[in-house]
Amino acid sequence: MNAAGSTFIVFLAITLVVAVGWVLFQVGRVVVAIILEARSRQPPRQLQHPEFGTLIFEGLLWSGKIQRGGRVVSFMIAGSESGPDPTLIERLRDAIVNLSELERAALELIRSQEPEVRQGEFTFDSLDFLWVKKPDVFVLEFSLVGDDDGIWRVEFEEGRPKSVGRDD
Repeated sequence: MNAAGSTFIVFLAITLVVAVGWVLFQVGRVVVAIILEARSRQPPRQLQHPEFGTLIFEGLLWSGKIQRGGRVVSFMIAGSESGPDPTLIERLRDAIVNLSELERAALELIRSQEPEVRQGEFTFDSLDFLWVKKPDVFVLEFSLVGDDDGIWRVEFEEGRPKSVGRDD
């Protein structure tokens, strides 16, 4: 074998060792990041609200359940780590008082825009105030019997239903 061939083989061997070392270093960084993330996880923050009971904070949203009118009403409300937004709490309070009327209006809109579910049996799931900067916008979510993977949403603006959507 000549000198050029030997030099080339040595060059390839060194390149291979460097590439494998680089890959192992990057994999090690990812593993360390995963371990550190797992160690830093804490249970969700909870808050005891005087009117709405136990609220759980995850990802800028507080969730809770309240007993009203003989049933449980689930809700989500935007806020910060210190608590739900006070303006949205007021809007939530008003919406819960008018929930039956809001549900009726939401279902009328769904049935008028989605003829294939006109006779469907919907169940109320959640009342959501998701945007601090849009306190007059909220969402009612429903499930439909026979549509196990779907969540039906009606977005309200200033107390009136505006749009219908379905998420899988």
